[in-house]
Amino acid sequence: KKFKRRSPKKFTAIYLRLAAFYKKQGNWRRYAKMMKEFDTKRLGPYPMRLHARMEYALMRRKMGARREAERIFQRIPGAYDTLPKEKKIKYPQAGYAAAHVRFMDAEKLFREYLKIRLDRRMGKKAMFKRLQAKKKVLLKVYHSYEKVVKYRQGEWSVAALYRAGDLFLNYSKFLLSAPPPDRREVRKEVVLVLRNVLSRRKVPRRLHMRILRRPNFQQIIERQVQTAIDNYKMKLQELAQPEEDRAVHFYQRCLR
Repeated sequence: KKFKRRSPKKFTAIYLRLAAFYKKQGNWRRYAKMMKEFDTKRLGPYPMRLHARMEYALMRRKMGARREAERIFQRIPGAYDTLPKEKKIKYPQAGYAAAHVRFMDAEKLFREYLKIRLDRRMGKKAMFKRLQAKKKVLLKVYHSYEKVVKYRQGEWSVAALYRAGDLFLNYSKFLLSAPPPDRREVRKEVVLVLRNVLSRRKVPRRLHMRILRRPNFQQIIERQVQTAIDNYKMKLQELAQPEEDRAVHFYQRCLR
């Protein structure tokens, strides 16, 4: 205690060096205890105690106390955000801890996002709803990674940018994975259009199918069906390409 009062900076440096030694030796319990004491007994500046709190939570999670660790994690970013600017600059360890927690939160959302998939048996309406739901979650996850980048904490910023790239690349692949329309359904729609054309030309309805069964009309129908399916695929490609471009943009930012 006397040494702490006489040389607080030296005391803090020696204490943390000793704690790091126990961590390196794999003595998690001793390391966790030292990190908890550093925080609760106020053995260093508040920003450094936030980092110690983060380390304690990580150790507790390793030891199986996930709920306790989660409660501690959730309080760290808010505590960091209230720090004065000069302290944030002076003690980057606190920002590192806050960015780490924000990244973990974003990763949870990212895992939920990946669970949203398309099913080949889906109808048009169900597929459209699923696409909207995926886009909504994508924006939510992206904003979570944006928060990490704003902390300007080196490796966590790079990790968040890389994950943002993964996010948009996944959405691009998701769009391209949309199953093509059922050929029989497209054929029905084409036949209906042709019957409407014949009706406008005053052809009796009882003769429609006889005319449409002719070889030349069958070729027209098949061409129209294939064109409709090709247009559908091209539309998906048009929607997916900007998302892929965004992914490349974020990957490139990682290299700057």
